[in-house]
Amino acid sequence: MNIDLQAIASQYHLRKRNGAFAGPCPKCGGGSASDKFVLKDDGGFKCYSCDFKGDIITWLREIDGKTCPEAHEAAGVDCRAASCPARGTCRLGDGTGRTAKRARSVAPAPTQKRTLVPMVTTKIPAEVWNGWASGLVAQGIIDLKEQGEHLQWLAARGIDAGAVKRFALGWLGHDRRVLRTSVGLQPKEGKDKLWVPGGLLIPIFTGDDRLHRIRIRRTTESRDRFLPDRKYMWIEGSGTEPMVIRPSIGPCRGVVVVEAELDAMAVASAHSGVLVIALGTVAGGMPEWLRAECATAPVILVALDADPGKDGMGGAGPKAISLWTNTYRQARFWPVPAGKDPGDYVKDHSGNLRTWVEAGLPPAVAAASSPDVARSETCQDQPFSLDASQRGERGLVAVSDSKATADFATPSPMAEFISWLTMETGWIAREAHDLHVRYRVPQAATVTALYARERITAALYGGGEVASLLELLPPGNHGPQGLELFFRGA
Repeated sequence: MNIDLQAIASQYHLRKRNGAFAGPCPKCGGGSASDKFVLKDDGGFKCYSCDFKGDIITWLREIDGKTCPEAHEAAGVDCRAASCPARGTCRLGDGTGRTAKRARSVAPAPTQKRTLVPMVTTKIPAEVWNGWASGLVAQGIIDLKEQGEHLQWLAARGIDAGAVKRFALGWLGHDRRVLRTSVGLQPKEGKDKLWVPGGLLIPIFTGDDRLHRIRIRRTTESRDRFLPDRKYMWIEGSGTEPMVIRPSIGPCRGVVVVEAELDAMAVASAHSGVLVIALGTVAGGMPEWLRAECATAPVILVALDADPGKDGMGGAGPKAISLWTNTYRQARFWPVPAGKDPGDYVKDHSGNLRTWVEAGLPPAVAAASSPDVARSETCQDQPFSLDASQRGERGLVAVSDSKATADFATPSPMAEFISWLTMETGWIAREAHDLHVRYRVPQAATVTALYARERITAALYGGGEVASLLELLPPGNHGPQGLELFFRGA
């Protein structure tokens, strides 16, 4: 066998144990201390947590993306050996010197069902609730004008006085309890009153300016007294749709997806040419009409928090971002260059949200006299780059800056594409006229992996130089090394 098992063990963090290697499974994952996956000294392997098992040929085909003949050649094994499970049906023969006949029809290989962005069923607030909540919002708008400290805090996060007025933000000075029946709600769990916490009042309106939801951002003092983990609270009786802020000037040039409503307000205030969606939570869904509308957008910039979970494994953010990129071909992971979210980027890093959003949009097609274009601070033909300190903070630096950078302009697009593909252990599958990217590990669990996959997807489907070159590939699976050899020969 020509395969260096020690190199495989080192690459996939397997430890020597009882004459074999053990560690986390390359398919189903596992923590650094996991020993569920075992690689034997003859190349055979088995995971005791999932059904991933086989010999070295199986490994080379499923992990490295090689074809059957390529895998046998790499392992130094006769492709027509009697031990081959495809012997008798393989197009290369059955080991007897005769060429096997091809089947008249071949059942398509089962494909993994894609998990999409969840869909929510629209719930409209009751009339009596809407009347009460509208009065609460109206009084809150008046009371917020007296809260200088909180207005300064909003301005520091990109929401100035004009935006406060535009989005009807308000203030509730204290907690209150109202009879549930008086606002159209039934008693719940033996309680006849609804708790409405004090704090920043964030209303959400429908397209016809009708109040749909209310969310409260509780004060630090209130959280210190009780329920410290409940920073935001939805007011029961609200509707179910997320916040949607439409472009205020010109046609929609793209969609920006964030978690919190305040971040959405800051982005919409900074850039008037995008549709901004605040999901309320990273795993939040959308109604059917909004999902369909997003499908028509030229690009979807997904700026959800991608921090890993507490156990170091994939958190809710990375999983949610994968849902978006699975659902929409034009969706890409687009984190702020520094900080956790758009508000932090402005407040703690003096970030320019307009520059950040503009860098991810297709070029604007508008007259030079357009006030929105004239106010633009970046052009699409100029690279938007993150300096080294910012890339390190967000975890965007890959193996090394010599292999891959976070800049949008690179001297060798295909070389950069191959380096990203190598880092993610992926391969390109050519099926008839379609190109697809496949990965050893289906779900990305780190910011670096998400960013790498965003770059791979953008290059593959972006219609640029890399996409044009990949169209030259013959049918089959093409790993990074195969791509490099193919285009070097071309």
